[in-house]
Amino acid sequence: SVLPKDTTPAQGQGLDPAQHFKQTSQKVARSYWWKNVKLIVVIIVIVLIVVLIIILLATGVIPTSAP
Repeated sequence: SVLPKDTTPAQGQGLDPAQHFKQTSQKVARSYWWKNVKLIVVIIVIVLIVVLIIILLATGVIPTSAP
């Protein structure tokens, strides 16, 4: 879920609403940053595998047709 788990009012914690919003938005941003990094790593790995297969097919390491 996008909303943070801690939805208690900030007044009881000694934080002003702006500070509470800043901390909450930093947590959300950090979580999305990690999701973005993981997605980029997965895409890079897939591209490298495809390039490797193309190189192996082009060099004849993987035969394209049976003799």
